[in-house]
Amino acid sequence: MFSKAGRRRCSRFVKQGEARARTSLLRCTFWPENCKKYLSCLQILKSKGVDPALAEQLKIIPLGGLNEIGKNMTVYEFGGEIIVVDCGMAFPGDDMYGIDCVIPDVSYLVKHKNRIRGLFITHGHEDHIGSIPYAMQQFNCPIHATRLTAGIVQLKLEEHHLEKTVKLFTHE
Repeated sequence: MFSKAGRRRCSRFVKQGEARARTSLLRCTFWPENCKKYLSCLQILKSKGVDPALAEQLKIIPLGGLNEIGKNMTVYEFGGEIIVVDCGMAFPGDDMYGIDCVIPDVSYLVKHKNRIRGLFITHGHEDHIGSIPYAMQQFNCPIHATRLTAGIVQLKLEEHHLEKTVKLFTHE
């Protein structure tokens, strides 16, 4: 969808006729009052039993991993609480002399560290777990992962002497 002005992309979308419509809603960030589909989106939300005000409270903030390989990190904020998915690093390019690794900018998380409920790791590749020690030094939160991934993260925490300060939870 495009706004009436046509300059920016409207991020609201609703999958009509699907049961997943409740979870696939994004906040309309560009001139919702000018969006031709905005009122019909509100009607669809109400028909699916979703409170439109509730859907607009969700913020999805990619801190890395978009349009690049590595540095995967996404923040999900809802109702004043934050969860973080992945905390990866990227390897420097040929033009980055003297740089060993590239980590995401976590200044937003440092500013809101009292609202972070946990870090959820999808799998154990370096582009998803590589910057955990650096992030945990700036903000400390529980880490949730599967058994294999938790083992890899545990070794990484031990290497940086953080195994006693960071809580690591294993899930099946």
